[in-house]
Amino acid sequence: MSLGAQSGGNHPPGITWISPTHHRGHRLGCQTACPGDSLQSLIPHLRSAVNTELKRTCFSTPIYDQKATLQMTCYPNPSTHQLYLNGYVPQNQLSYYQILSMDGRILKSKTLTVSGSFNEKVKGWDQFKPGVYCVLLTESNHTIRQKVIKL
Repeated sequence: MSLGAQSGGNHPPGITWISPTHHRGHRLGCQTACPGDSLQSLIPHLRSAVNTELKRTCFSTPIYDQKATLQMTCYPNPSTHQLYLNGYVPQNQLSYYQILSMDGRILKSKTLTVSGSFNEKVKGWDQFKPGVYCVLLTESNHTIRQKVIKL
């Protein structure tokens, strides 16, 4: 199971979304006979460390400005069996994504039939060999790129 922070929307199967403000010890709710006295004092530090890590990784789902241009996040990254593309495509724009090997070979290409926000599961990702890949999202004459690691 992976953990992530989410501000709203759907999440992929196998990912449990938590709010970064909900990292609490059970003693914050009531007194117990738990021997975890030494850990109780670490909760503020642990909460801060988890929040920092969640902001650093691709596990969070961004909120996109609906007036913005092309946007994309690939998650989880690194990944093993599943890869999702989350982003925003301006309305009425033909768009597609490609996954390239590091030597520039196109390994997968798919036209997106969406306008606005999207969350796309990459079919066949589990068949990719471990390595580093480049994901391109293109619309009209604009392309954005993100490096993805397959474990």
